Amino acid sequence: MKKKILSALIVGGMLFSPAFQTVEATGITITTPATSKYATPTFKDVKKDYWAYTEIEWAYEKGIIDGIGDGRFSPSQTITEAQFTKIIVQYLDLKAPKKMNLPSHWANPYYEAMIPQKTVLSTTNRGQWSKPITRGKVAQTLGKILNGNGELKSSIDFLYSKGLTNGQNINGDKYAKYNPNGKLTRAEAVAFVKRMFDNKIGGSKIPVTSNETLKKIEKFYSGYELVDTGENSFIAKKNGTVVHANSGKVFMITDYSDNSVDIASKVIKELGHPYSQTEIKNKILNAKKGVNTQQGNIHFYQTSGTITIKW
Repeated sequence: MKKKILSALIVGGMLFSPAFQTVEATGITITTPATSKYATPTFKDVKKDYWAYTEIEWAYEKGIIDGIGDGRFSPSQTITEAQFTKIIVQYLDLKAPKKMNLPSHWANPYYEAMIPQKTVLSTTNRGQWSKPITRGKVAQTLGKILNGNGELKSSIDFLYSKGLTNGQNINGDKYAKYNPNGKLTRAEAVAFVKRMFDNKIGGSKIPVTSNETLKKIEKFYSGYELVDTGENSFIAKKNGTVVHANSGKVFMITDYSDNSVDIASKVIKELGHPYSQTEIKNKILNAKKGVNTQQGNIHFYQTSGTITIKW
């Protein structure tokens, strides 16, 4: 039977309406924070329905790329070889073995760091630095650095195999769909980097999250999947099923197993609940039995198969 929590809950005679949305899980519908990770667009020319909206917001948040000024990102603008080189060198934390004393240019440190990688990027053909980089050269650069092979087709195969590209809406085989002669856009550049990060390729210097709540509680969730839902909120999944959800001072539990309850009591205490961990755990176990409690603005109650703790 499907269980459901309503967005507006009656708590101790009061209407409590946190900003939640329903998320389907195995046999259950649980409410999770409705605010997405990037609820408000940073750039006026990148709307929420833009294909790379999340990637752009993420890259900007992590300091990987900036806007172009006037509140715009210009996602379809091409990116130069030098700009791409800077992004990849910083993301992969590549280091130059020594200073190469190249003629003065802002991109010198990044090309110097590329020299040991022996990619198609040239430190001598300076005329290319300010020109738009092609998608083919991007593939060859990433293929050489990450896979040790900078041959074009091999590099494109590597990008597909690692989920770093889906190709473009172009007729032809997978190599044609990759569009190696096309110019890389700013949106595509950050999409490559975000996919590398999501696939745990490089990015060791990039913080996993800026969500202060997640930073506090991730130590308790070994073996769980934590999903950053923004505004210092999260959901925790076990084997693909949502077991905990949190938004501010509201915590929900759908898995009543001893381990789940034990983790929940530790996390709730870490999040600032005034009760001791033992008291929290006992109140949760009481709610599991259907014994709901309220003291002031502190609530432990079960409804529709979910235990909710509010403080």
